[in-house]
Amino acid sequence: MKGKAKKTAKSWKFVPPVAESSFLMFKWFLIISTAGAAVFFLYYRLLQYSGLGLPKVNLLFTAKDRYMDFFNMVFAAKNLDTYVRYSSASSPVFFLLCNMLNGAIPELSASQYGVRYLFVGRAVFAAYTLLSLGLFALAFNGLFKKFNVPGKYRLWFHLIFIFSYPVVFAVDRGNYVLLTAALMALFLLQYINGKTFFAALLLAFAVSLKYYFAVFGVLFVIDRKWRDACVATLFAAFLLCASLAFFDGGFLANLKGLYRNVMTYNTVGQSERMAEVLGHNTSIYALFDAPYCAAKKIYGKSSALLVPLNSKIKLLANAILLLVVSLGFVPKIKLHDKFLLLTAGMLLFPLMSGDYIMPAFFFPAVYWILSEPNDRVMPWLAGLYVICKRYIPLYNHGDDFSVTIQAVLNPLVLLGVIGYIVWARRRSFLWCQPVSNSVKKAQAFRCP
Repeated sequence: MKGKAKKTAKSWKFVPPVAESSFLMFKWFLIISTAGAAVFFLYYRLLQYSGLGLPKVNLLFTAKDRYMDFFNMVFAAKNLDTYVRYSSASSPVFFLLCNMLNGAIPELSASQYGVRYLFVGRAVFAAYTLLSLGLFALAFNGLFKKFNVPGKYRLWFHLIFIFSYPVVFAVDRGNYVLLTAALMALFLLQYINGKTFFAALLLAFAVSLKYYFAVFGVLFVIDRKWRDACVATLFAAFLLCASLAFFDGGFLANLKGLYRNVMTYNTVGQSERMAEVLGHNTSIYALFDAPYCAAKKIYGKSSALLVPLNSKIKLLANAILLLVVSLGFVPKIKLHDKFLLLTAGMLLFPLMSGDYIMPAFFFPAVYWILSEPNDRVMPWLAGLYVICKRYIPLYNHGDDFSVTIQAVLNPLVLLGVIGYIVWARRRSFLWCQPVSNSVKKAQAFRCP
């Protein structure tokens, strides 16, 4: 018996054996998500190229929008007059990188739409995608090495991750949040390993690309790593300010333009198509906006009609963000809890949290599942979030945009993640705890 037990222990290095089933439970959700996205992707492209028309409920973007978040920025960065000429709220750091790319490859800015079909356009976009996925692979390999996950499980995870709905969608859209989410995964890995200075530099670069990732800076405050907090803040500010200084019109004019555009973007009133705003939104706003539009039958009208409602939802969004940040200061809340809480809060908080940001959820979720091998609930919640749910429409807008039940289900699942962590750590919030079950006194408590 002893020899058999010893052999079993050596045959599986991944913490206790129960961790295998917990991790593999998450695997099946990823497989379903991957299969659903892959089948629809092939079906979608087949209809597109055959001329038979497109399905009304789109899991991805239409042909005219394919990769366009990337190529629109490359084209707009040609003269570095983005914040004066356009209403963009995107990162000046990424615009500057795109401008440098235009200088090296002038063909990229020759056509806003046609370049994505040329070899040079496909090559550049492929390099960007491979860079983003490569950074994700480095982060996950570092995490799996820490938990001694066997190589065969690492391989299937990487393959399923690459072809899962959130990643396929992010690639199809071309939004550079995929690169930013990969940098965030590396930041979290370095933080886990105690390399907080390097983590601060990675966080600063990520924040300079996508501003809402700044919520992770609270980790340095919670752990009283003041030097690293200052490094992250100052380096992010330097990157943003230095980039703006290169734009036409000077630093102050472009800073005012960027601020104006960010404020305009956050009123949701800039779009003439309601479905465009709600079609791929995973934030807390979609939970209320989608049913509201269905009840009022205003999906086809301007999104400016949502401004009064969203001004009220903003209070709830701020409260959720404040809650997840406050929970991080609870002494017995674990590090993997903090990562997942902040990620869920970050996804829920923005007015527009596109589905293409969903890859940012993977690393904190996998870290939590690996750290809690006996848990059976979180793999379900994490799996339900990343699996595609865009099969049942609430509204169809031809072949352009469709609003589905995913707009409602995704924020509900994220709220479930936050609620479950609070429930699982509920004993951490008790000020007084029983001394011992053996003590026969009804009110025997030990208080800190």
